[in-house]
Amino acid sequence: MFWSIIKYFWRSFLWALIVLNLSIMHVPNSVSHWHFLQNFPVDKIVHTIFYFFLTFLLIDGFLRFLENKKNIFLPYFYAILISSLYGGMIELIQKFLLTNRYGDIFDFIFNLMGMFFALFLYNPILKILPNFCKKY
Repeated sequence: MFWSIIKYFWRSFLWALIVLNLSIMHVPNSVSHWHFLQNFPVDKIVHTIFYFFLTFLLIDGFLRFLENKKNIFLPYFYAILISSLYGGMIELIQKFLLTNRYGDIFDFIFNLMGMFFALFLYNPILKILPNFCKKY
């Protein structure tokens, strides 16, 4: 059972591990205080991109995993639910368990933006790039 699920979600799992690793690693002060980026919210854009790809990959996995189910909205719902719980969990870990990072509600809001971009752009992207997510 586990391996039959992995074939649909291995890219999502891998991306989630990358996001977790980048979310908990220490960021040196020299990187977080680049002078030419002081007024530009680079970290918020990164949050949006990370959760766009996580949600996109989850939607793709759930659409393939649940392809014979009658409710076509379930894959999208599950992808948003898992991505938002995962993003919220990481922000809570940063706030309460890590001393070198801090949790931020605005990070979570930008996570949600990435999720909803993926939700609304999944089908248009596949129409433009039909081989973007090949069947595996």
